[in-house]
Amino acid sequence: MVTQQIPRIEGQLRENLGTRQTARIRSAGGLPAVIYGHKKQPLHIRFDHKQVTDLLHQHAHLIEVVVGSKTEPCLVKDIQWNHLGS
Repeated sequence: MVTQQIPRIEGQLRENLGTRQTARIRSAGGLPAVIYGHKKQPLHIRFDHKQVTDLLHQHAHLIEVVVGSKTEPCLVKDIQWNHLGS
């Protein structure tokens, strides 16, 4: 029996929100993201763009997100590649 490990990715909390802040994150090679669900408040985080795209190219849909000392399993629900949402 082959067991497949769930990939992990580390993120950092984002305190500054808004269009300008997300543009700054993207220009610095980051990727802004929001984790929501489990009847908790949305969690605004930042990932390394290359790490996320590498996981997506490996067809990873379930990932473990590590933020600080917490690890949260997450299902990739939506991806927007440009400002038009496509």
